[in-house]
Amino acid sequence: MNTSVIRTYTEQLESTIEKGVELRDSMRQEISRLERLVKAQKSEITNAVNARELYQHRLGNYKKRLIVEREKRQKLEGQLIKLKRKMSNG
Repeated sequence: MNTSVIRTYTEQLESTIEKGVELRDSMRQEISRLERLVKAQKSEITNAVNARELYQHRLGNYKKRLIVEREKRQKLEGQLIKLKRKMSNG
């Protein structure tokens, strides 16, 4: 092999190595970008789950208060009916 053939072959190898390095670097950047995207999506999912749980908790509390207030109202309505009967009878 003469020197020019060796030089050409070496240059081709160097070019291939450089392309490989560039490809590796671009893949690392893409992986990093995708990792950030996945992390952000996980955060959004976690926030949505927490918001849903908080909503359900508040809804449960509201329903409990609603039941208590309904029972109070029914009790007072019953007392009112009794008082009206007493007034009409007495």
